Amino acid sequence: MLAQPANNITVVGDDDQSIYKFRGASISNILEFKHDYPQAREVFLTTNYRSYQNILDSAYEFIQLNNPNRLEVKLAGKGRSLSKKLIGQRQGQGIVEHVLYNNVQDEARGVVEKIIELQKKNKVDWNDFAILVRANSQAAPFLQALRQAQLPHTYVANRGLYQEEIVISLISYLKLLDNYHESGALYRVLTDEPFSLGQDDLAKLSYQANKHTISLYEALKQATTIGVSTAGFTQINKLLELIEKHTAVARQHSAAELYVMIVNDLGINERLQHPAAVRDAQFLTAFYQRVQRYETDSSDRTLAGFMRYLALELESGEEGELPPDTEEGPETVKVVTVHSAKGLEWRYVFMVQLVDKRFPSVERREAIELPIELIKETLPEGDIHLQEERRLFYVGLTRARDGLFLTRAHDYFGKTTKR
Repeated sequence: MLAQPANNITVVGDDDQSIYKFRGASISNILEFKHDYPQAREVFLTTNYRSYQNILDSAYEFIQLNNPNRLEVKLAGKGRSLSKKLIGQRQGQGIVEHVLYNNVQDEARGVVEKIIELQKKNKVDWNDFAILVRANSQAAPFLQALRQAQLPHTYVANRGLYQEEIVISLISYLKLLDNYHESGALYRVLTDEPFSLGQDDLAKLSYQANKHTISLYEALKQATTIGVSTAGFTQINKLLELIEKHTAVARQHSAAELYVMIVNDLGINERLQHPAAVRDAQFLTAFYQRVQRYETDSSDRTLAGFMRYLALELESGEEGELPPDTEEGPETVKVVTVHSAKGLEWRYVFMVQLVDKRFPSVERREAIELPIELIKETLPEGDIHLQEERRLFYVGLTRARDGLFLTRAHDYFGKTTKR
């Protein structure tokens, strides 16, 4: 319809990088193009200026696992020659390493330590490094390790506001006002600034709560009888006073008004003045705007109403929209999903959590599957989901210019060793 009558149309594609099936993309558009347009002239682009040859060879060898459902093989079967083996123009050898760790924490620390080692050894920039994850939910341990090492980093995602540490801490405090006996939330508040209760005091409180089958809040009320330190007792009293004050305010004022009071009384606003806290300030501003939007859309402007709404969001899998990073500079290690990495490149790439059920991921079937009889496209043979995961992995492999590090761990918070 678009090309006729002159047939003036150009189509560019790589079947080995078809990774958007979840958005409705179909690999058959590429595989069947020559069948639909047999007179089309073919131009094969196999020259690569990005990666060293051994990195390209590793990727090419791996994607052969998708045969015979690849254009290279299909054309060969019809008597037409096509080699998709990329030819690198850079001289030398790249790094290709597989690293096995004991658990996910060791993996995250190991990746960060390797980044520091390479940066010092080769005098390269932080923006020469990328950590590629299969899903946003897998980024947390690597972000934590980067923070602990105080490396400049950017999490390239537009979802995940509710998983940011500063937002989790604030939500925990709000949960506590809505229900004093939310022991998990209270424990988080006690360990955070401005209270930062010591481990010995936390252990005594937890023991008291477990021994007498009471909430952590009730154990706080008994702090004088269980040997809590003087400094700890001071912080506990401070917290109890604030809880009482903010609970009273919550009965009379909206959630947004209470938010403003809390961030001031807990000293959060003051801490956000530090230059290193710019991104945290953006996260809290986004969360505050979320509270305001709720009040605009709802007749119940109370904290209890907002917390019920937030609970429904979290239960549905909503992660919260992240604000754009207006302070982001080029000198940061990037943490990014493989899907978002397509079209980009870095000197050193770390592909992480390469174990079954993580990468490759578990197939998510449609709630209502379309009958095969109604599908007009030509479906590939074999495991369609696994083939797409291989293409996604191929995309990740070919992002690396100088070094490719493939990592996994034995233990991901489970009882069985991952393979």
